[in-house]
This record gives sequence, structure tokens and C-alpha cells, in this order.
Amino acid sequence: MPTKHIEIELWQQVEAKTVETIIQSKVMVKETDILQEIIRKGLQHISTEELRQYALQKKGVSDDNVHKNR
Repeated sequence: MPTKHIEIELWQQVEAKTVETIIQSKVMVKETDILQEIIRKGLQHISTEELRQYALQKKGVSDDNVHKNR
């Protein structure tokens, strides 16, 4: 199950969104269906540049160092 790789706080937000959706729509929806829709929407709104910046930040590399190495 891919959720074992998701931070606890993020998964709790997915659970909360699922419960909120079920209450408001009065329709049963699986957490994984909500997660897939969140991912779809996120992919529509995040740029490659934002992901590049995230990757550099995660690695601890500044943008200046990347340009120096080119």
C-alpha cells in the first residue's frame, strides 16, 4: 500500500478530507479515491520549476551552486 510512504500528518489530512466529502455528499468514497483526486489537482497546478526547487531544497543544494556547476 503506497500510504506507508506518506507522512502521517499528510495522511491525516487525506482522511479528514474523505470524511468531510462523505458527510457533505452523503456518498461513500474511499480514501484512495480522494488521494488520487488530490494528486490529479496537484499535478495540474505544480510546475516543473517548483519541483526542481523542491528537489534542490531536499538535497540541500542552493540554486547558486547548481548554476556554478553548469
